[in-house]
Amino acid sequence: NSDVLSAYIHKNVDLLKMDVEGAEPLIIEELDKENKLKLIDNIIMEFHHNLKSGTSSLPMILSILEKSGFSYMISSPLKRSPVTHNTQDIMIYAYRQRK
Repeated sequence: NSDVLSAYIHKNVDLLKMDVEGAEPLIIEELDKENKLKLIDNIIMEFHHNLKSGTSSLPMILSILEKSGFSYMISSPLKRSPVTHNTQDIMIYAYRQRK
């Protein structure tokens, strides 16, 4: 049994930092579905890009962030994991300008 993050977001959040070892797509989709992304100003997320699977949820995550009014920067050391050699860690810095 696990809780969902949206259950804990009831007011503005300055910064959401996520290092969730591959669950990033599930969390971003859930926050979007529950309309909670509008309450978050900044997100720092370590995204685990699986190079072996041939598919990536990165486009979906970036699309949701854009739709929710975020701009973003992506940073990567451009090297594979020394442990698995199949994943690449990518940092996503998502932010919005409040008016």
